[in-house]
Amino acid sequence: YYYRVRASNASGGSASSNVISTVTLPAAPVALGASNLTTTSFMANWNASPSAISYRLDVSVNSGFSSFVSGYNNLSVAGISQSVTSLSASSTYYYRVRAVNSGGIST
Repeated sequence: YYYRVRASNASGGSASSNVISTVTLPAAPVALGASNLTTTSFMANWNASPSAISYRLDVSVNSGFSSFVSGYNNLSVAGISQSVTSLSASSTYYYRVRAVNSGGIST
């Protein structure tokens, strides 16, 4: 988006300011179920966000994400899936993903 401003009063309006451009944040991607499960790995999957140029992946052993699996805290990912490896057998893992574009990072 591009925008500029003008002031106005009873005497009329001013000239326009300089033009500013901004990019809105990308829509949050939707995490999908994991695939390719093994005893020590899985594939994290999500839907594409239309304006995303990359994604950030977090993997944790708790749903509050107060700690992260080593190497999977804000991991930059180019596509819509990522292999998560070197896990402990018979453990529960949680993952979340955010979309990134030049405007910033989604929720």
